[in-house]
This record gives sequence, structure tokens and C-alpha cells, in this order.
Amino acid sequence: MIERYERNVYLICFKETVPIYEYYFSDISIVIIDSRNLKINGRWADRKMRNLVKTIKPEIIFDLNGNMLSLSFMLFSKAKEIYGISRRQFSGFYTKSVEVRKTPHILHIYSDAIKTKFGTDMEESRMIFPSRFNNDGPVIIHPFAGWTAKEWGLNKFIQIADKLHL
Repeated sequence: MIERYERNVYLICFKETVPIYEYYFSDISIVIIDSRNLKINGRWADRKMRNLVKTIKPEIIFDLNGNMLSLSFMLFSKAKEIYGISRRQFSGFYTKSVEVRKTPHILHIYSDAIKTKFGTDMEESRMIFPSRFNNDGPVIIHPFAGWTAKEWGLNKFIQIADKLHL
């Protein structure tokens, strides 16, 4: 998708995830969400954040979250087309959407969102991030998951730590 739209791709994300996206996607512009600008327990973007998105003037939005926070950006964006995953109660705000699923993997969920516009699944080979290791740097193991299907459990973390010789 990024190749299709060249340098006109903007990613809206929290500052904590910026290094990950910059590492893998050098050709996109990143708009950082500041959690201090969120209302209703992080479910709604305040005017400052909505205006920031509005200044981008997106023609097309791909929503990879399908939640109320995404909706708060989309409603005020004036985008001509909105595609992605959504919860059933928000589906009327999209040009085309599919209901959010919980399994099997987050990349499949992202593929669902892209498929609403282009009608094809992402190739499995494109869903695998290349492994790049810096043996001199720190290893970070992130123990949290957004939903149960993504949770590893203690034994999986022990196995990965053993493989990394930690």
C-alpha cells in the first residue's frame, strides 16, 4: 500500500511506537498522538488533535483500529473515503469496513482493513517483518497483548529468553 501512494502516507500513532514505525517504514510521515490530548479515558481526541489530522487533508483513511478514538479523528477529517476494520456500531461511518476480529494475528487484522479498499489479501510474505538484530544492543521483551489470542504466557517468554541467551 505504501508503494502505491508514495510519500503521501501518514501514520497516526502514539509516541511510544514511533521508533518501530520509523525503523520499518522510512517513506511515511508520522503524526504523533499525545495522550494528554485525549478525552473520555483515551477514547476521544480533543480539538487540537482533530485539527492536526484535519490539516493533513486526507482523501482516503485506512483505519486499522476500528475504535472510538479512530472515529473521533475520522469524523472531522473530511476524507472522501474511509476503509478499515470497525466495531459494528461504527460501521456506518465507513465507505466500506469489516468487523474487527480477534484472531489469528494482528497482521491478518490489518490485511482485513486494506482488503476493504483493494479486495485482495496481503501476501503472506509481506506480512513477515525481516529480522534485524543488533547483537550489541538491548533486547526488549514486551509482555503485553491487546487481546487474549495474542498472549504468549510465561513459558513462551522463557523459551525466547533461552534462545536469546538471556
